[in-house]
Amino acid sequence: MPITVAVLDTKTGETVQDNHWPREWWATGNGSCDCNRERLFGRDSDSAECLGCHRYRIVWASDGGDLAELNAGYD
Repeated sequence: MPITVAVLDTKTGETVQDNHWPREWWATGNGSCDCNRERLFGRDSDSAECLGCHRYRIVWASDGGDLAELNAGYD
């Protein structure tokens, strides 16, 4: 079941919401790194390599679950 999340761009301070994916997608799936989270902001890296987990953090989740799980791997 999809949850709504608020994702913060730590570089610009901009926040966007998304409600298309389940918790697992954000925690351990494609949504668990910056490569896909940046697309929520209308950006898409041309790099063929993974961007890692540095810039886009989930700061709120509608299911009230653990945010640390959704941001695992972020420094």
